[in-house]
Amino acid sequence: MSGSSLKGTTAVTGVKPTELKIGAPSDFDGDQKNAMSWLYSVQTYLLVNEELYDTDTKKVVYALSYMKKGVAHSWAATFQKVSLEKTPPSFGTFADFTKYFKESFTSPDTVGTAIAKLYVALIEFFSQGLKPFITNRIHMMETTPTKIEGWYTQAQKFDAKWRKVNEISGRKEKKMFHPRNNFSKEKDPNAMDVDGVRLSKEERDHHIKEGRCFGCGNKGHLSRECPDKGKTPQKKVKKICKIVEVEESDDEEKVAGPSIALVNIARALGKDF
Repeated sequence: MSGSSLKGTTAVTGVKPTELKIGAPSDFDGDQKNAMSWLYSVQTYLLVNEELYDTDTKKVVYALSYMKKGVAHSWAATFQKVSLEKTPPSFGTFADFTKYFKESFTSPDTVGTAIAKLYVALIEFFSQGLKPFITNRIHMMETTPTKIEGWYTQAQKFDAKWRKVNEISGRKEKKMFHPRNNFSKEKDPNAMDVDGVRLSKEERDHHIKEGRCFGCGNKGHLSRECPDKGKTPQKKVKKICKIVEVEESDDEEKVAGPSIALVNIARALGKDF
């Protein structure tokens, strides 16, 4: 039975049609994600109850009655005010209401939405190639970049800082002092090194008694004033060989040859007599 037939029947019988509360819409708060589904539910309900909502004004006012939350409430209040201030008051057609509603609560920028989704995918792909600590630093920023350009910039900054820290750490490690081990061979605790020549306690006492230089073995000067100071030990040994003679024996005989001190010095230098 058509709608016109029902209206004719109502007019003849005088019976008021009953409102079928099937799929009544919920309150709309202005969320764009739910805008179209809410509008469809309003249109469906009005179609089922077209005998009751048989004018544009009834349909528009019905839709406005479910816009009670959030920004939708402010929008509906403004729409009602403008409509009632017209002369005469008019809510316009339901088709115009539907068009105005879509312009206000749905996003026509499908290209912009697609680009935004692309940015998210690019950021995800880019962040997977970064060092984990750089990704974490960017996410921990007070304002995390929402575009790939921002991620590029911040990643470069944090990477440069990381390289600088590593460079400084590397320099410090290279400058660390590692003392050499010069004590691999045991030394006689009673011996004394003088300018590279090793003297025992007895030899040192003998040099002091004779007034000899600890370095070259000559008399008349101290080791700090030695003219041969700084020369190689081998040169010192050759010079000492020329000037040193063993001391007089108990029977006042002299024996040519190296002294005990000279022998010890030569042995210390790897020489044999």
